[in-house]
Amino acid sequence: MLLIKGLLFCAVFIAALFIFKGKQPVGQLQCYIAFCLIVSLAAIILLDMDQAAWIVLVCAIALILEGDTPTKKKASYTAVAILVFAMYGVPTSEQEFEAYLEKEHRLYCTGAECVKVEKVREGEKLRVEAERKIVSDFVFHSYFIFAEGEVHLDKQKIRAVNIAGFWIPSR
Repeated sequence: MLLIKGLLFCAVFIAALFIFKGKQPVGQLQCYIAFCLIVSLAAIILLDMDQAAWIVLVCAIALILEGDTPTKKKASYTAVAILVFAMYGVPTSEQEFEAYLEKEHRLYCTGAECVKVEKVREGEKLRVEAERKIVSDFVFHSYFIFAEGEVHLDKQKIRAVNIAGFWIPSR
């Protein structure tokens, strides 16, 4: 499947290259930005490269600002592009909150329990300690432009809000 997606991406890349190379548009900068936008969108869709979303956002804003539209429309189009980008980054499943718990808090959760893993250094020795914690409540809600997750452990509560793909711890 990855081979097919890779071949499709190459086909999109070559097609975009021929389309934009063959045309002599009024602005060569706009042509280059549109090419980057198309290739980045193909990378997101076909190759699951979410990092390319930043390139898409920059290219979209550059195309908006490069155009001959009035300043008010440019500002509103830019705001819409940023809003769409923010909505794309918001997680829609609780697996992303679990990934946040693993990365930031070293908590590995499965069902009704979590394991907190910590590295302990004793002199030159390094050992790993694992502490089992019971989950009393696990809540994840995804909204239009943000998401929030909360887990209640034995004597600990971890809560975080995700805005545009970035987890922000909250108390």
